Amino acid sequence: MFIISIFGIVILALSWYQLRHPAWNWERSQGWKVDGASEPSENYLVAVEIGSVFGIVFGVLLVLLGIFKMFY
Repeated sequence: MFIISIFGIVILALSWYQLRHPAWNWERSQGWKVDGASEPSENYLVAVEIGSVFGIVFGVLLVLLGIFKMFY
């Protein structure tokens, strides 16, 4: 069950990075199309932050599940 913990840590790290830099994904997926002439909307940034919080919670739960499975 070590793999579950590793997967949880990866999700946790990616979600934490996305929470700290919410426009990062937009710049990679959409920003090149407008060549820096636009920015992500406020709704997009809020949605990304909410999704990142859910990802952090899910990552923590996976890490805890992996630890729980190792000892019980």
